[in-house]
Amino acid sequence: MIIITTTTINRWGTSYGIRMTKRIMQMFPLDDRQKLNVEVQGNKLIFTRASIPHKSLAEYLDEYGWDETTPKLTDEDKEWLNMPSAGEETPW
Repeated sequence: MIIITTTTINRWGTSYGIRMTKRIMQMFPLDDRQKLNVEVQGNKLIFTRASIPHKSLAEYLDEYGWDETTPKLTDEDKEWLNMPSAGEETPW
């Protein structure tokens, strides 16, 4: 195992936080407020970038709850909304 740096656990209100040094942040492209999965293996904490499943627009609209005054999506509309990227678009 290679130890790159050490850090300190700090209390923030009723929670605790671990600060990442600039060097670590440059090695792994993490963003401010990045969601991380934390895995415990023996005496090790392993952090990995959390993958957040993205919903389609149709799924969000279905969750919204349609009423009688809101138009329904046709099968053709849903097919169009769920089409994969055609160019260099990146998911967000």
